[in-house]
Amino acid sequence: MPIMHYNPAKIAAFSRACLQENVIGSRVVSFPAIPLLLARARICISAYHSREDLIKALQVISRAGDITGIK
Repeated sequence: MPIMHYNPAKIAAFSRACLQENVIGSRVVSFPAIPLLLARARICISAYHSREDLIKALQVISRAGDITGIK
């Protein structure tokens, strides 16, 4: 699932902030693979994840967005 950033300068910091919580591992995709302003982080969701897992992931994503100032 892509998480759009529109700010290529902050995408690596977002990914590190998610990883520091030991909950989400994300891959970043940015220029030159895609247009400059379409930078994104990708996370994978599977049927194995419980509702609680998804809620925790959303909390981590929200905190990472606050830390990096992309919200």
